Amino acid sequence: MGMIGNIRKQSNLLIIVIALGMLLFLVPWDSFLALIGAGQYQESGEINGTAIGRVEYENQRAIRSAFFGNGVNNNQLNTTVWEDLQQKHILNAEYNKLGLSVNQEEWDAMMFGDYIPQSMQTMFYTSLGGVTDENRDRWRQNFEFWASQDDANKVQIDYFGKIDITKQARLKEKWDKLIEAGIYYNTIDANRAYAIKNDKVNIDYVFVNFNDVADSLITYTESDVKSYYNRHKNDPEFYQDRECDVEYVEFQVTPSAADTAAVLESMNTLAGEWRETTKDSLFVVNNNAQPVFRPSFYLGGELSGDEDAQILAAGPGTVVGPFQPNANAPYRLVKVLERTMQPDSAECRHILFGLQNNPGMSMEDLRNRADSVRSAIQSGSTTFEDMVTEWTDDPGSKSKGGVYDMFGRNNSFVTPFSDACFDNGVGDMVLVDTQFGVHLIEVTKQGAAVPTTRIAQIDAAVEVSENTRQTRFNEAREFALNNNTSDAFASAIEEEGMPLKTATAIRPGATTVGTLGSVNGLVQWVYNPKTSEGDISGVFSAANRTKFVVARLDKAKEAGAPPFRYVQEEMETGLIEELKAKYLVEKMSGTDLGKIAEAAGAQVKKSNSLGLSATSIPGAGSGNEEYQAVGFALGLNVGEMSTPIVGKTGVFVVAPNSELTLAGEPDLASAVTEQDQLMSSSRSGARSQNVKPAQTTGVYGALKRTANVVDNRFQY
Repeated sequence: MGMIGNIRKQSNLLIIVIALGMLLFLVPWDSFLALIGAGQYQESGEINGTAIGRVEYENQRAIRSAFFGNGVNNNQLNTTVWEDLQQKHILNAEYNKLGLSVNQEEWDAMMFGDYIPQSMQTMFYTSLGGVTDENRDRWRQNFEFWASQDDANKVQIDYFGKIDITKQARLKEKWDKLIEAGIYYNTIDANRAYAIKNDKVNIDYVFVNFNDVADSLITYTESDVKSYYNRHKNDPEFYQDRECDVEYVEFQVTPSAADTAAVLESMNTLAGEWRETTKDSLFVVNNNAQPVFRPSFYLGGELSGDEDAQILAAGPGTVVGPFQPNANAPYRLVKVLERTMQPDSAECRHILFGLQNNPGMSMEDLRNRADSVRSAIQSGSTTFEDMVTEWTDDPGSKSKGGVYDMFGRNNSFVTPFSDACFDNGVGDMVLVDTQFGVHLIEVTKQGAAVPTTRIAQIDAAVEVSENTRQTRFNEAREFALNNNTSDAFASAIEEEGMPLKTATAIRPGATTVGTLGSVNGLVQWVYNPKTSEGDISGVFSAANRTKFVVARLDKAKEAGAPPFRYVQEEMETGLIEELKAKYLVEKMSGTDLGKIAEAAGAQVKKSNSLGLSATSIPGAGSGNEEYQAVGFALGLNVGEMSTPIVGKTGVFVVAPNSELTLAGEPDLASAVTEQDQLMSSSRSGARSQNVKPAQTTGVYGALKRTANVVDNRFQY
């Protein structure tokens, strides 16, 4: 009765829970979130006018995550998924216009056929060792299994999801090829390209750099700067993406004295327990930072403190420590396991019968093969060198006859391999099992026998405790609360001598911020509609929890022309150069090059063999692109002189002193070369992409720029 009474008391709650469950079952997730007021977080972005819902984005993440397995981190996954969605929504319309598709028959041929595209090989076969009949069958079985799963969502992710990704990749390949095939240059184009490279002229010129004009000769007002800004703010060089800049201070999260004391106390307790046990391997595995028991050999001198002498003098069973090998190292305990006489070095040669290289063979099969090879060598019917050439699966030593030159007792080899080289005598030929397979090892040389101490060690790093972390967080929070205006933030940093750091070009959807790595919540705060320039943030954990940061939003840039305050300095520089150009144009006007040079305080210089392929006039313009000056130089006749030409870094006046030397038509081979180079360059350009919309090149890049991509992933 008591239980029934409790149920009755909670009946209202039970009704609410049941109703909520039914709501979640019947109402789509997007709609449910909208009902509870989270609708503003449901659009991951917008591409070509199409909203990308969060469900679509998360489904694509699930598909890509299943596709990659554990081979990709979260940041890479998010970047790949967003690019997948952009490419799909931008290019599918293009595919439809062209009638491009991938049917099931073509997909089967791509996946399992005789000529598998490189993209498919990379996705499916490379990690398995390449395209083989066995691997084809493996993938057939996988797809059949995925298609037959009872869970419809799993079928969508594992089966249809992988098919869709691969079909999209194939469609992109076809589209790229069509774009490339549409680019063609004829012989007229080739002849023109040849002429551009080989037609030459000699010129005289005068050049005056803007920097050679004193700033005192130029006057302007702030109104002039703003007028210059209005004329140039839409120039491509000033285009800005939607991005933000922040200034921030760091609060490093490092172990406290109490954290160090706790580790030392724990290590001292471990030292006592380790002295009493004889089960060293189990003890090390259970207590070491890395749960691996791998004894090493201490020869002396590896440590610089008293521990060196203590280890060398200690008998078996002695535990030395805890101590730090160096200032930044974990604390360490060392136990002496045994003291022996062993060679200080060894040389060997070996043949590896690799597990991965011999699919279908067990370790026993490999051991039998290795034993047969050893018998053949020992009988004299063949040589070790010949057997290395025929059998070894170790590419690192194959070219040297399987030889590993002299190495010390502590080395990079796996323990069974290393022990075999020191525990056996010169001339011994033994079989050794490792995780790589079976090794046939012959010991070929050994150094002098020296006293050797076999040791095991346990390491424990001093880590930040939650108490220490909370204390540091409280300090950062207090700083943020007490300095929650831009002026207070700046004053506190100056008074306390805190380094002010910056992170620029933070884009929506960014998963890392500058050198901080992943910063939970910072990108969301920056792009929150309620955050304004000059606002001070709360406390964010950064750099894998090794620091806390408090940030100030410095600039919140919208895509397009920048506001005046962001580019005032650049605009002022541009105006100064414009005014200097006007000043120089007046100075350099005339009909006599010598007098022009004299009036401008410059010299008449020469440039020989100047061609249209030149990007500037050698010796002028500081290597900047000055195509207008080059064009005038080749377009004038002898006796003619250009008017002043305003370049990027100064003003030119040019006058040819020789007739244009024409290269004539190229021979067939040269024409074909020019034609090939033109097509190769243009096709490469058609394929290229650029994340900066103002600098986008390539066909897909151009489509991407005009797709009005809005990234709202920062909201969640």
